[in-house]
Amino acid sequence: MEVTVQRTIMVSNRLPVTLERVDGVLVGHRSMGGLATGLGGVHQQTKGLWIGWSGLSSAGALTQPSAEETALLAQHGCVPVPLTADEVENFYEG
Repeated sequence: MEVTVQRTIMVSNRLPVTLERVDGVLVGHRSMGGLATGLGGVHQQTKGLWIGWSGLSSAGALTQPSAEETALLAQHGCVPVPLTADEVENFYEG
């Protein structure tokens, strides 16, 4: 009997990888806490797709994620949803 592992698709406010710019270079690091920690193993085992905010925000109107951001996150099975600086402030800080 063959066992087939189904791909898991997760949608949350944060991705299991957080991006930031360090000296102009985009770097990713593992997100801590919550779903990222609890479901990270499932995401990896099923080669899942995780949709959420990358940790980067834009100053103005909502824009598409950069090709660099999208490519880096795709390596981790993630799709970014961009947020403006106002959205980040109102949701996470307000």
